Amino acid sequence: RRVAEGRNPRDVKIELAKEIVARFHGPAASELALANFIARFREKALPTDLVPKVLAVDPGGLKIANVLKEGGLTSSTSEANRKIDEGAVRIDGQRVSDRGLMLAPGADHVFQVGSRHFARLQLVEKPR
Repeated sequence: RRVAEGRNPRDVKIELAKEIVARFHGPAASELALANFIARFREKALPTDLVPKVLAVDPGGLKIANVLKEGGLTSSTSEANRKIDEGAVRIDGQRVSDRGLMLAPGADHVFQVGSRHFARLQLVEKPR
C-alpha cells in the first residue's frame, strides 16, 4: 500500500525489517541491525565479527586461488581464478588482480569474493 502511495520500496522494506527485528529482539537490536546493514552494503565496510579460520600451508606459502578454495570462498581454484579476473576478489578491502599472488604463513586477512562472501583466514605453517 505504501509503495502504491509513492513511497520508495527500499524504505518500506527497511521499515518492515526494523519492525520484525524489534518484535523478536528489541528496539536496540533493530537499530544495530540497520546500522550494520548500512555499513556493510551502502558504505561497503568489512564485517568485524568474522571468526578466524586457520589454514595450514607449506613454508613457501600458498597461491591466492588455493587460499580462496581452502577457505571455502570458492568451490575450485578455477572459480577463484575467474573471480580474480572479474575483479571480484579483495584482501582487506584491496582488489586482487594477480593470479600468482603467494600468501606466506603468518598472513591474517579478511578475504572477500563478490559482495557477500567474506572470511577471515589465518595462514600458519604446516607442522613437519
